[in-house]
Amino acid sequence: MWEWASGTIVNPRILPSFTETLSAIITLGTSSEVHFFASHTIFRGLSAAFLAFCVAIPVGVGMVRSDFVRRNMEPVISLTYPSPKSPLIPLVIFWLGMGHLSRIVLGFVSGILPMLISSYNGAKSVDRELVWSGRAMGLNGREEVYKIIFPAALPMILTGVRIGIIFSFVTVISSEMIMAQTGMGFLIMEYGALGQYPQVFATAFWIAVIVGTIDRTFLLTSRYLVRWSTEDVGGI
Repeated sequence: MWEWASGTIVNPRILPSFTETLSAIITLGTSSEVHFFASHTIFRGLSAAFLAFCVAIPVGVGMVRSDFVRRNMEPVISLTYPSPKSPLIPLVIFWLGMGHLSRIVLGFVSGILPMLISSYNGAKSVDRELVWSGRAMGLNGREEVYKIIFPAALPMILTGVRIGIIFSFVTVISSEMIMAQTGMGFLIMEYGALGQYPQVFATAFWIAVIVGTIDRTFLLTSRYLVRWSTEDVGGI
């Protein structure tokens, strides 16, 4: 149907034929240049998600453990969570340049909020009886966190981390479409500017494969880590 529609009812410049698109997918998949651009996108996305993870989890759990942390963080979350992050892209690039740093910072900003909120909600929903039992057994505050609260909240935390990883990659690839010299987002804009639409579709396909593979890998790893829990991680 795709092959028939292209050039019959849809302008082939808008919808390249399936044959052309498939050929472009195979060509790009074996191209060292595309591998180089993909490695930059993967590095930026994973770096942003990792930094967001390292910051969000302690802060989210800390909001439950400390009234001071919660009072100071709640206004920041309330203001930034519903705000779109795309207007920040040109501003951050202007401040930090067109290299890796600006893209990682943008991905970090997008990824940290779902991770932080899930960490807070997960830690907050831990059964109080577990905490009281730990205290009765002589656990101090630090032991209480990493022996009771963190393990009990882990399924919800990992669900937020999964969402945060996707958000990080979406923002990183979007930022690569603006004032970039490398990355899969740059590649889409470059092919589009040259009118090479089969390559545009093929690049979008490989972006879906890359991010989808990372998501599936994380989901399987998460389910293994919480195999002892009755709560599922992920969803679809």
